Amino acid sequence: MKSGAANEPESIWVKADVDLAGNYRLVVEYNADTAETFDQPRATAYATEVFTAAAYAEYDAAVMAQMTKKLGLPMEAVAEVIRGLRADRPPLNQAALGLLRMEPGIAARNMKPFLKCSLTCHPMEWQWDPADANQHAGYVVQCYPVANLDSAYRRYLVGVIGIDQNRAMHAVEDLANWREH
Repeated sequence: MKSGAANEPESIWVKADVDLAGNYRLVVEYNADTAETFDQPRATAYATEVFTAAAYAEYDAAVMAQMTKKLGLPMEAVAEVIRGLRADRPPLNQAALGLLRMEPGIAARNMKPFLKCSLTCHPMEWQWDPADANQHAGYVVQCYPVANLDSAYRRYLVGVIGIDQNRAMHAVEDLANWREH
């Protein structure tokens, strides 16, 4: 993720976070004030759309590179081709993306793909390259089962071993230090 502008996030966290009932759930935290909680179908749909946006950006950049470098077409003509291709493909599912808005783009100076990202409820804007977006989507897909495992571990620590809720939550939080990544 690019950083530097005041309205860009420092980092976006994908994590298992505990609710008031002591259950862990998948949370995407865009900043200190803005987060979304995902169940499995929503997490899958969200990740799929992020992967799709990255694929769209990469595809557009490949078309642009091929048409300008191999075929020698002028940039204006290639831009028209890409507009036509974009008009003929399914739009991103904004409902699945929730608060996140993504728009595939190509950097004019180097023809590299990127995703222009923003939130519907906050004046934050940033760019991801497709690898950043794919990594984010991968974290979402991976974190959902971890949240379920964290809930089961906490229940086991409290219900079977008999330690108190607070100590069990600390043990679950500490487990991340012991997992291989």
